[in-house]
Amino acid sequence: MVQKVYVTYNDVHKLCKESAQKILDEFKPELIIAIGGGGYIPARILRSFLKQPNGKNISIQAIGLSLYENLGTGEPEETPGTEVVRLQWLDFR
Repeated sequence: MVQKVYVTYNDVHKLCKESAQKILDEFKPELIIAIGGGGYIPARILRSFLKQPNGKNISIQAIGLSLYENLGTGEPEETPGTEVVRLQWLDFR
């Protein structure tokens, strides 16, 4: 059985803050890709910490993926699936 781990907003905020300087030192991102199902809020927090004085905000693009499915067992909880399904994807054309 998969064990659920609960993470608070403060946990996410702290991890984003701790990661920002290392990201800026090793990589100069121009784009953040947020994955739906939990990635939008960390992406937005991280963008705040990555913004440089007098610099522009880093763009955030969103994609949607699904890896969970209801197996029809009568259980209300979804279970991990076997295939990642693209619900929303990036198109830079």
